[in-house]
Amino acid sequence: MPEDFFAVAPTDDSVPSEHNQIGVPLRPIADWQLDDSHFAFDSSILLPSMTADLADLIALIRANPRAPLSVFGHADPVGNDDYNKQLSGRRAMALYALLTRRVDLWEKLFQTALGGDDWRKGDQATAIMQRHLGMPVIAKPPGRAQLFEQYMTAISRDPDDKPFGLPKTAFLGAGADPNGKADFQGCGEFNPLIMFSAAEAAALEADHDKRNEENAPNRRVTVFLFSPGSKVVASKWPCPRALEGPAGCRLRFWSDAEKRRTFQAARRERTRDGDTFACRFYDRLTELNTGLGDGRLVHISLLIHDAATQKPVANTPYRLTRDGLIVDESKTGADGLVFKPHLAPGDFQLELDGKKPVFVPAVPVRFSRLVWVVGFEEIESQR
Repeated sequence: MPEDFFAVAPTDDSVPSEHNQIGVPLRPIADWQLDDSHFAFDSSILLPSMTADLADLIALIRANPRAPLSVFGHADPVGNDDYNKQLSGRRAMALYALLTRRVDLWEKLFQTALGGDDWRKGDQATAIMQRHLGMPVIAKPPGRAQLFEQYMTAISRDPDDKPFGLPKTAFLGAGADPNGKADFQGCGEFNPLIMFSAAEAAALEADHDKRNEENAPNRRVTVFLFSPGSKVVASKWPCPRALEGPAGCRLRFWSDAEKRRTFQAARRERTRDGDTFACRFYDRLTELNTGLGDGRLVHISLLIHDAATQKPVANTPYRLTRDGLIVDESKTGADGLVFKPHLAPGDFQLELDGKKPVFVPAVPVRFSRLVWVVGFEEIESQR
């Protein structure tokens, strides 16, 4: 039986209009994270410092050409729920606009300020862009749309040094919703990686700069790549739109969400304690299917394809080693997937089908996982 078909129980023939359905759960195969440091403070303005990190996302997208994306913005557990929800959504929107070359979305952010996120104040956004493009800041910039487009071109380039952009159909919602539902959204402060202890939180009230520094891992934008061919109906997507308030988020909270959101006796971290996410949808999305979880351990996910045919290298023996010790030894899945979660960061080696090691780069501790795509041609060249 083809793997796209499933055997299910028959329906009741007395009701011809009814039929059984089987749903395949959404399955993230990889993710990429953009740190808070690549945004202007309390703002959705993307800084040129993001270019190097963006190159990693572009490589990941090119290696998985049929894997749809969705963008999630996050804030830290300080301040107002409504503000944090919308600011994180605006950051997700800014990144989505960059990836899709949607100058009109940046113009929308420019025209509609939110608290400290005011692109117009002091000509902040245009000044940042002019400096990076080598334009005199005191001079009047070109038309704003032209400036936005030039800046997008400068900071988002593919490995061939050409401007990088994606169609809206590359995203999970395929652009069906004009306000980005399922394509980009903000989680606000509801899914932090770190929750201070009550004592830490109280002490940091006297030093907001230190609190801001300690909370930095919580302020992130995460892009998930889903299994090739994944589709959703945008209208049924559980997350509210990026610029909507948090009421829709609360509908998806765990029953103990308020406890999860409370500073407790001990400091809690996502990878160690597993109870820092208030939203059960996001919690399940990032953990149950593949073990992905926005944490500080390394989660190695290798999608192995034949470089010549671009087809998955399925059911093939592999060995993953580090420092000469075997970390994992098994076979690739039907989709060419090797997944090994909860490893300490380090350099790994992969042997595929008896061929000699392929270097798998180390991952900085602040990132949760590594995704690498290799093909037989590359393996052969490194034997």
